[in-house]
Amino acid sequence: MSYSKYQYTILCEDIPQSHFVRGWLVERGAIDRKISIDMMPGEEGGSGKEYVRNYFKSAQKKLRRRPEHSILIVVMDADNLSPEEAEKKFLAASAPDKIFFIVPHWHIETWARWLSKQSDPESCKEPESRRESVLCKNRYKNAKFGKLGKHLSQLMKGMSPDDPPPMPASLHRAISHVQQKLSQRSY
Repeated sequence: MSYSKYQYTILCEDIPQSHFVRGWLVERGAIDRKISIDMMPGEEGGSGKEYVRNYFKSAQKKLRRRPEHSILIVVMDADNLSPEEAEKKFLAASAPDKIFFIVPHWHIETWARWLSKQSDPESCKEPESRRESVLCKNRYKNAKFGKLGKHLSQLMKGMSPDDPPPMPASLHRAISHVQQKLSQRSY
């Protein structure tokens, strides 16, 4: 599967999410100049989730006008919902072929914790409460998300889809979702 032939738009809530996904894509072979980021400007304030929700429709319209090799990657925190529930809030039906959802349970910092401490089985558990979530977010908010995205990509190279290593369920779901959709594309 060649990541280099696609043009990507990442619609996300914040800088850590954009750095994580960009780092992951580039390490998988995407060309950096073919990746554009659409996220809430820092000076706006407010909710990143609302920004993604509000701009999703316009991002879909732009995607329809773009060449066939264009992909929209929507990254949003699930917060206290399951990743499936958070994704369903956006779509009444299934997502078109060219739209991928990456939805960490609670927030992207839960994945940073796992990538930083893979040898610790506890790092595979996703936070079960808002308190646990806040502790995790505060601890990993300054992580190098671009490097962590690249690290994830390197781990995936040796990963069997049938027998993945222990990891947070939402991360496994996101990886499987993207890989499955890209492998099904006919061009």
